[in-house]
Amino acid sequence: IAGASASGSQPEPPPVVGNATLRDLQGLLNTTGKIYVYSSSHADKDYADAEACQYYIPEKKNDTYFLLHMNYSIPSKSKPQTVFAELRSQDQGRNPYMRERMKPGDRAYLDLFLMGYDGILGCGIFKFYFKGNPHCEVHVREHLVASYHDARDNVCRKYQKEICGDNVYTFYKP
Repeated sequence: IAGASASGSQPEPPPVVGNATLRDLQGLLNTTGKIYVYSSSHADKDYADAEACQYYIPEKKNDTYFLLHMNYSIPSKSKPQTVFAELRSQDQGRNPYMRERMKPGDRAYLDLFLMGYDGILGCGIFKFYFKGNPHCEVHVREHLVASYHDARDNVCRKYQKEICGDNVYTFYKP
């Protein structure tokens, strides 16, 4: 997950893709286990030699509010950091999304739009804007990450290819 450092003024949301629902977003996050950031399109450009979230552990506060306990890949972020995530449903032609903030009430936020979800493989494909550029990430539940790694034909990979092309870095290493 990208840090919630984007400003409150973001580009228009991406057009609706797939049939992801708020229930899908809740289903992905409703776990006590780790969720891995399996792959990302922004790793090489915006996070070269910098921090990148490798996984997070969601803590459900209610159906639409989660704390995401982030764990990073570099020593300066060796302590978990908490991001506050508000889940929002489709409105105004949007897919459901997570609005991430570093602190409750922060004006700065980052919206991650759920473009597709596969409950069997435990993966979700998100599109977001970082530094004004569109990017995507695939998030996968820990207990299914090896199965996802071996699966080649699924909604997350399809939308990742469609949305991000081949410019994707895979964080997960078996």
